[in-house]
Amino acid sequence: MNGKRLATWWVRWPDLNWPSVDNLDKIKRRADKMAQADVTSAVIFGTHFRWDYLPYFTILHDYLAQVAQSLHSNGIELIDHHSVNLVHRYSTREQMRHVMLHSGPHLPFSPSWEAAATWEYNGKKLNDWRMIDVKTRDVLYFPQYAAEGFCHRNPEFIEAYIQYTKQLIADTGIDGLMADDSVHYMHYHSCACPHCRAELQRRAGIDLPDIEDQNFWGNWDNPAWKHWLDLRLDSCGEFQQKLAQALPEGFQLMSCGASSAGPGALEMGADSRQFLRGCNYTNLEMTGNTPAYKHDPKQILNQLSALAETLQPDGFLLDLQRR
Repeated sequence: MNGKRLATWWVRWPDLNWPSVDNLDKIKRRADKMAQADVTSAVIFGTHFRWDYLPYFTILHDYLAQVAQSLHSNGIELIDHHSVNLVHRYSTREQMRHVMLHSGPHLPFSPSWEAAATWEYNGKKLNDWRMIDVKTRDVLYFPQYAAEGFCHRNPEFIEAYIQYTKQLIADTGIDGLMADDSVHYMHYHSCACPHCRAELQRRAGIDLPDIEDQNFWGNWDNPAWKHWLDLRLDSCGEFQQKLAQALPEGFQLMSCGASSAGPGALEMGADSRQFLRGCNYTNLEMTGNTPAYKHDPKQILNQLSALAETLQPDGFLLDLQRR
């Protein structure tokens, strides 16, 4: 960001004790200190898996509005930063601990499975937006985040997120948005939802084959395989483009994971050129190279185990490397 000096504005559990006079004073002091440090832009960290805060949007947005007001009085802009589509889902203490150790930018906060099944936004069930696992054709799970994810090709999800973003801007007065995670973190496991399958049908004239079909999966001589790769890449760009069209003119929009380098980018459907179909800033976040949170050795083993579990059962992932 040319000419900008960014700093993180962390939201911790005590900050959500809002509205309290003590936290109001804390906000003003933090804004004053950022001004003294010549910060031009503060970026929100903490309330990252934003849909997990659905019952508390009123409190959270009012807190962010006060942060924006205090920063603006010091000539500093506020950029909200959150995941557009990932939601924490866990059942055990170990999974909760996993979130605390692995996902430093998040408060470890999530509804129960039972509560999540009933949650709606503008009359639409959140669970109806979830990505579907290519292998099992069941709801896709992200063990590295103890999470599920909403498909960024699903038109109902896109409409709901755009509505949320408009509400967020109106409520808070933020100056920009870092809209994260419109990619495929589970690599070729996603996504087999009806909307992704319909797009493959439209482009290639086939339904998405079962995972055992080696004539399709990883077959670079099959044009349908290339269509599948392209539509996954395109889904990121199309999402960001639709989001940008709904934002105020000149509103700052960026995302994460904007690298186009390495085989992982193709697996994830991540390409900076796709992000820039909507984003007017590109963000070179450290994705994939960040050490385990607080250097926890158990977490490192968990990450290696999750990677092995992701690669080995399907065969086609390893086969892709050999091809």
